[in-house]
Amino acid sequence: MKVFDRNKKLFFKFVKETRSDQSNTATRSRDTFPCVNKDDEDHLTLLKYIFQETETITAASMVVLKGIPSVLSPELLYTLAKMGHGDELVLADANFPASSICACGPKEIRADGLSIPQLLEAILKLLPLDTYVSCPAAVMDLVDSDKQRGLAVPVWDAYKHLLYQAGSQSHLETVERFAFYERAKKAYAIVATGETALYGNLILKKGVIPAEQLQGQWW
Repeated sequence: MKVFDRNKKLFFKFVKETRSDQSNTATRSRDTFPCVNKDDEDHLTLLKYIFQETETITAASMVVLKGIPSVLSPELLYTLAKMGHGDELVLADANFPASSICACGPKEIRADGLSIPQLLEAILKLLPLDTYVSCPAAVMDLVDSDKQRGLAVPVWDAYKHLLYQAGSQSHLETVERFAFYERAKKAYAIVATGETALYGNLILKKGVIPAEQLQGQWW
């Protein structure tokens, strides 16, 4: 966009003003940018729409309920509820090809800006882990070159700690990279997060809640 290169400061001033000003975009673009041409006006109009829609989506995606962590969006809550015993949920880091994998079937849920430990802690308050398998949680194994150079993955320690706090005594299963991708294609959903840690991807397998516990929640 030409306007970016010509006048960045004024552009960001325009963006800030559009958050609170609902007046005609074309008029404002001419007032704020005397040198803006028709193509730039079209770009600015589109950008204003994107900013407004993004703010609306962000506000609508936050959950404010008693006992429900606010980082869990309505879409994610609905997904956790619909999942059945044995269904898997992938918490994907920022480098994971979530959209490509989801083209094979899994539902894609955006959680941009959130770390996986942050989401994991919240999810484990609601999601029972499968106790009928040896490892209800799995991570992507290091490739050979990273193993050879002794790459540390501290985020795994955070996962282990949170899983232990949630009552899981199992260790983290490590899955070869491409096998992980294939397994992710069969997942119920993939949550695309903002996690930047290398090898941050995590798969959770849903378990069951005993009938007596379900009754206890209602009485």
